[in-house]
Amino acid sequence: ISSLDSKDRIVSIIIDEVYSSQRVEFVGGKLYGYVDNVPTKTVLCFMIKSVLGRYNDVVAMVPLSKIDSKIMEQWFFKVLKLVTEVGFRAVAILTDGHSVNNKFFRDELGNGSIPLYIENPFSIIKEKMSSRTKDGLSSETFLAAIQTSRGLAELSKYLLNEGQVKYILLRKINSDPLEKRFGWYRQLGGGNYFLNCRQFLESEKKIRINSLLMTNIQSFLHFGIL
Repeated sequence: ISSLDSKDRIVSIIIDEVYSSQRVEFVGGKLYGYVDNVPTKTVLCFMIKSVLGRYNDVVAMVPLSKIDSKIMEQWFFKVLKLVTEVGFRAVAILTDGHSVNNKFFRDELGNGSIPLYIENPFSIIKEKMSSRTKDGLSSETFLAAIQTSRGLAELSKYLLNEGQVKYILLRKINSDPLEKRFGWYRQLGGGNYFLNCRQFLESEKKIRINSLLMTNIQSFLHFGIL
């Protein structure tokens, strides 16, 4: 994070799940695809994405046998605490329009209605976080469109007034980077759609190793070592 500009540390938290095949594996002394005494069905993923720059990274992958709003709340606040403590400023939450996500916003973050923003309990300066849902062709499309418009308007006002920025590219505030990552996982897994839990985790590990190697090579080139 020390290599990032202050504007690159203003991030959105993207939340999405990717379905996995129900297969339990014991590899290298570790048990994959098994939680709460049943095989896992999905992997809940959290990514942070700079709203003013190109930086993005997956910060948590949680194999689950089921998912509901309470589980989302539990892991969301763990991730929020982590990214805040290492120095990022989370200003938006991005999800799709799934009913579980709407229930998470409405019942866990709000008091029966979806809030336009919440206060970050782990931030000294109490950042306001805009919540929005990605509009899509589902039964909740109308709600998603309304919440997206209101959330983006509130987030824009906050960033322009308190975020010390001159302009905002709203097209950067979406969940596309995480969906792209899911496609990368499947590509590394042989082009299969339903990867198992181990394959998802190992694909992320490969991506991280590749990223670290490329960063080191670029540093060597910059200083004339190579």
